[in-house]
Amino acid sequence: MTDKLMEAAKWAAARVHQLRADNERLEAENTRLLDAKGRMRVELAHAQTDNTELRHNIEALRTKILRDTAELEQLRAALGFFASVIKSGEPWTQECQRQLDRAVERKP
Repeated sequence: MTDKLMEAAKWAAARVHQLRADNERLEAENTRLLDAKGRMRVELAHAQTDNTELRHNIEALRTKILRDTAELEQLRAALGFFASVIKSGEPWTQECQRQLDRAVERKP
């Protein structure tokens, strides 16, 4: 009976040793995963900030496009008027010239 008890005690000691090693390995893995989670949170915060900046930039570009489109429509209408004056044979007045000069000055 003593041999069986000794064998059981050895097995139990080996098992405790194995469980402690597994626990240390799992704790190290847990620490690694928590560190990775922290880095991911920081990266997510940076990505959200970048996303917000991109949204603001997109909105600014949309506003500029709308403004430029409106200006192009004004220029198109003015040039259409000038073309109709020229085609109709009406005299080209100083006011026509001033309006044309103003329209041309808007060009980038």
